[in-house]
Formats: sequence, C-alpha cells, structure tokens
Amino acid sequence: MAGMFTVAAAIITESTLSFFGFGVQPPHVSWGNLLAGSKSYIGQGKWWLIVFPSLALLFTVLAINFI
Repeated sequence: MAGMFTVAAAIITESTLSFFGFGVQPPHVSWGNLLAGSKSYIGQGKWWLIVFPSLALLFTVLAINFI
C-alpha cells in the first residue's frame, strides 16, 4: 500500500522538478517538460497543450493510487 503512494509521489516530484528546470533536461520527454514548454501558449488560445498533459499526469497518479 505504501509503495503505491511512493510511486505516485515520485512521479509528481519528477514532473514538478522537470517543470521548474531541475529534472529531466529537454531532449528527453517528461510531463513536466511538456507543461513547461507549453506555458507560453496559455494566452494564445492553445489550451490543449496544457490540459492534456495535465490530465495524463492526473489520471496516471490516480490509477496508481487506486491499484
């Protein structure tokens, strides 16, 4: 039980660090890198660049927690 929460926390930590530029560096793909790269498109009407990676991250963490 505690292992699943640890895996979910590791995924969230990695994506947060990548979002702020301290995690996985840009030729490699991470949900944090996808969100960091798309934050400049928020005001341009390209909402799907933020919503779909965020939902993928959310559903992955929820699925791991519900196992």
